[in-house]
Amino acid sequence: MNNKNFEKNGVTLKNQAVSSVIWTSLQQFGTQAISFLVSIILARILEPKDFGVIALFGIISGVAVLLMSSGMTTSIIRSKNIDEDDLSTVFIFNIVVAAGLYLIIYVSAPWVEKFYKISELTSIVRVYSLIFVIQAFGAVQKTLITKALEFKKLFVIQLPSLVISSLSGILMAYNGFGVWALVYMAIVQYMLDTLQIWIKSDYRPTLRFSQSKFKRHFGFGINMTFTGIITVIFQNLYVIYIGKVFSPTTLGFYNRADSLKSLPVSNIMNVLKRVLVPFFSTINDDIILKSYYKKIISSVIFLLAPILVLMIFQAHNIVLILLTEKWLPVVPYLQILCLSGFLLPLSEYNINLLVVKGHSKLILKLELYKKVIMIVIFVISIYWGIYGLLVGQVFNGVVVYMLNSHYTKKLINYSNREQISDVLPYILVAASAAILPHLLLNVLPFDNVYFKVSAFAILFVLVYLLLCWMFKLDAYSNIQKIYQRK
Repeated sequence: MNNKNFEKNGVTLKNQAVSSVIWTSLQQFGTQAISFLVSIILARILEPKDFGVIALFGIISGVAVLLMSSGMTTSIIRSKNIDEDDLSTVFIFNIVVAAGLYLIIYVSAPWVEKFYKISELTSIVRVYSLIFVIQAFGAVQKTLITKALEFKKLFVIQLPSLVISSLSGILMAYNGFGVWALVYMAIVQYMLDTLQIWIKSDYRPTLRFSQSKFKRHFGFGINMTFTGIITVIFQNLYVIYIGKVFSPTTLGFYNRADSLKSLPVSNIMNVLKRVLVPFFSTINDDIILKSYYKKIISSVIFLLAPILVLMIFQAHNIVLILLTEKWLPVVPYLQILCLSGFLLPLSEYNINLLVVKGHSKLILKLELYKKVIMIVIFVISIYWGIYGLLVGQVFNGVVVYMLNSHYTKKLINYSNREQISDVLPYILVAASAAILPHLLLNVLPFDNVYFKVSAFAILFVLVYLLLCWMFKLDAYSNIQKIYQRK
């Protein structure tokens, strides 16, 4: 490839990536902003135990969705050439498996209620689990939209679904539906999503099933599925244990703390995560891939580090403002869990590189190693109760990152040591920037929580940006250059 073609293709890739990130950001942050606002309203109306009950469904719906697709939609995204037989085969498989899984969950629901000893859980499980059946009908169409990087279309689809379902959920909560407000809100959202996907997508299944196509996608997807199942089960290990040993109320506190922590982490991380697999799949040069990867993780931590530090220092006031006093037990949970958020995007992006390179067996093998380690950490941390479990999660996050980043060195010559050296300055600068406003506000005679949070945030951001400029950190400079070019 000559220099002119290289530069031309580089510009095209860059423009495509930027456009995808912009629309993914609008979709991710727009929908999450609404979801966050709705969750705050519902948290003020409903009780912590209601959110604890819904948290119990994470493992059920998560495993069901993974089994339904068997990773075959991921195979479609990464495949260079697909035809009608590929799509219709995956579509038929999704529908058949979804129906079978729902039947299994429907029959086993009474056992779930008996295990947790929560009344009405049988009915709640049966109704709530309809969401993955509904999703099955739009999974292929949504995959095609994602593969084409048409994130603007996804944004247009999801926004009205979210608004309508949120309003219905709030209305039901005000009218005393309790936990059922959360259940029906989810059902309405997925129904509207699937309906709009069918309306706006050009693809229509032809109901042709190809055994050769099935073997091709299933061969890659089965490893991804087992990997996903293992991940979902172990991600919900804490939920299962807390819900069983403690109480739905304690689980509600844990769930709210994890949700608040995940709000900035998941949004910032997922904006790029959804773009990375289809975008990185178009890049064959490992040197270019590494260059993009370095800029991505630096930019993500540049944005994420100050948010997590702000949440740690102002957790008490943030909970008071958003959730009211009945949720104050969430504060220490939130502060501890925020520590695990710094390395989570890096862990996910390292796994994405393995997906792009087609190492599904290696991903499964890696997950098995990580889960064995997680079990050991979990068993040890149980001894110290709920806080031991939280600290154990933080420590496990460090171990997971080290394992996930091990193969990145072999794939694109980007070691975990180099990655840490690229992101650590942003974390240290953010922590340093929080010290001055924290000390200053502690000596000032102001008790208003709104003033404290606002003043801290303003001073903190100013000091953080000043320190980034003084130390000439790359992410800050790159964003500044982009702004100046506009």
